[in-house]
Amino acid sequence: MHYRIKYLNHYIVAEWVALINYGQVPHSPDITSSSNQGEVSYVLDKHFVAISYALFVSEEEMYPWIQFDYMFPVSIDKVAVAQRWDCCHGWFEHVLVTVGNHPSIKGKEDTKNSKCAYYQGPALSPNFVVFFDCNPPIAGRYMIIQKRTPSPSVLSINEIGVYPTGNNCHLCVFPFTYHGVLYNDCTDAIHYGPWCATLTDSFGNYINNNFVDCGTESCIFL
Repeated sequence: MHYRIKYLNHYIVAEWVALINYGQVPHSPDITSSSNQGEVSYVLDKHFVAISYALFVSEEEMYPWIQFDYMFPVSIDKVAVAQRWDCCHGWFEHVLVTVGNHPSIKGKEDTKNSKCAYYQGPALSPNFVVFFDCNPPIAGRYMIIQKRTPSPSVLSINEIGVYPTGNNCHLCVFPFTYHGVLYNDCTDAIHYGPWCATLTDSFGNYINNNFVDCGTESCIFL
């Protein structure tokens, strides 16, 4: 189990907010859940207050989850989940974080994506932050936080932080050919930033939808 726990108090909230560098993520993810009694986007609003509308709370159901969709693969190093300040920290148990290219399905265990880390729990008190360390980093379009209890349960979260790796060069396949052009490094062709192929055919041609953002201008000197 690759997770770490950090206890927060009101004096070091600023440290936690600074710790999560959302700016490293290429763009804000589309956040969905298996069910929702409040706005799922609140898990990224950096609120650390005991007010219900600043929290994500699922319905009582089988395998509740919250999912980040980045639209294309990003390499994730770790995920941090902060517990509620007001109550219900004991609900956070048997939680699995997965990363991959398969979206979640309501009422189903995620068995298709790669396991980042599992936290047995339960959280012992409010203000806990659980760090799920993906070791090694995992690349995927989706990051999913899901409870794995054998009976209907509730997933409740205050804040979520996603730590991408500094670059994705270790995932690149060079050289690759895209639209008849041979690339030995990242390219911004038909894209808003540098990217590379992660899978090619037997002729070295880029295979559609198998790419990742490089996270750096060039991979040559890394």
